[in-house]
This record gives sequence, structure tokens and C-alpha cells, in this order.
Amino acid sequence: MTGFGALARSAGIASGGAVLWLLYFDLKDRLAPEPRRLIVIAFGLGALATLPALAAYRLAPVLGLPADPGVDPGGALRYCLLTVGPVEEFAKFLGALVVWRWKAFDEWIDGVLYVAALSIGFATAENLVYASFLGPVEQLARALASPLVHALFAAPVGWALGWARVRRPPPALAGLAVGVALALASLLHGLYDFALIGLGAPLLSAGLVLASWLGLLVALRRITAPGGRPARARR
Repeated sequence: MTGFGALARSAGIASGGAVLWLLYFDLKDRLAPEPRRLIVIAFGLGALATLPALAAYRLAPVLGLPADPGVDPGGALRYCLLTVGPVEEFAKFLGALVVWRWKAFDEWIDGVLYVAALSIGFATAENLVYASFLGPVEQLARALASPLVHALFAAPVGWALGWARVRRPPPALAGLAVGVALALASLLHGLYDFALIGLGAPLLSAGLVLASWLGLLVALRRITAPGGRPARARR
């Protein structure tokens, strides 16, 4: 296959996985769906968020962060918890700060949905970066798994932003909630990568994904107001 053909195939595989999970999360907001244009923009912001993430990885030694997982589990743990999780989740959070300003962001569930779209965009761009190192089967596996994993681990940030928009707590409390959510997202992301990189335990990483998925489903049920209407920000 020519270089262009391989690139087109990789883009098609990555895009297919992205569309699948965008539709999945979009259906969670079927009572008051968001403008499709904004979902696409959020997806694009997530893809762009890979740029500061890549820059941070290159600057990791300058920033005093581990630059690689090393050869032992301890080094892998430090790398995953101090570099991978915080770098990638903070990069996605930068996109979430843009989304936060949109007028259409007026429901609790919108935080989860827009951050999911950001995360899926990030994962899709990441998959394209890795595509040249992977065969078609590995690309397909990443296209199906990576967008969901990124969306699930970033969900606490979306939850906290939606809560802050609807409940309108004091700024200090809102900032604390979002900060804790970002730390949790970074921790989950780091533990997932450590299970794969440091322990070589795919079943453990799959269990973490499943637990996060179930937790998100329970959380989404809680942020639907009585009568089936989504919790909406006060005007």
C-alpha cells in the first residue's frame, strides 16, 4: 500500500472509532441535545490539545518530570502518575476552559458531553500520531478503545464543570471542585497507563475502565432532574 493509501486507511479507522463514541455520548443528552456544530468544534479543540501535550512531553526533563518509564515498575509508576496523566488531562482541560464560555453550556450533563467530545478528539489525533507504528489490527483496537478511555477518565472534569455551571457555587469552591476533578482524572489516567506499561496487566486496566464506565452511568442518572429534564443552570 502506498504512503497515501496507508494514511487514508489510518484516518478512516481513527475517524470510525471517533464517530462511534461521539454518537454514544451524544445519545446521553437526547432530551436536550447540543448543537452538532459545537460538538464538532469541541472535537477539534481536543485534537489541537495534543500540541501542548506533545510540547510538555518534550519539556518534561526541564520541568522536572520523568521523561520515560524507565526499566522498573517504580520508574513506570512515577512516569505515568507524574507525567502522562497530568500532561494529557491538563491539555484537554485547556480545551474545556474554552467550552466553558459557550452559552449552549447550560446543563450539568453538557460538561460531561463536551469534555467527552474534547477527549475523543484528543484520542483520535493521538491515534493518528501512532498509526505509522501500528498495523491495521492494532489501529482498529486503538480506534475502538482509546476514545472511550480518554472520555471516561476526563469525565470527572466534565462533571465538575457542569456542577459549577448549574449550582453556581462561590468561585473558590468551584475552583476547588474542578481542581480535585482534574487531579482525579490525572490519577485514573496514570493508573491505567501504569497497569499497561509498568505491570503488563491488561485485565487490570480493563477493570479500571469498566469501573469508570459504570461510575459514569450512575453519575449521569443522578444529574437528570425529576420528570426526565436535565439539570439546567439558573437564569
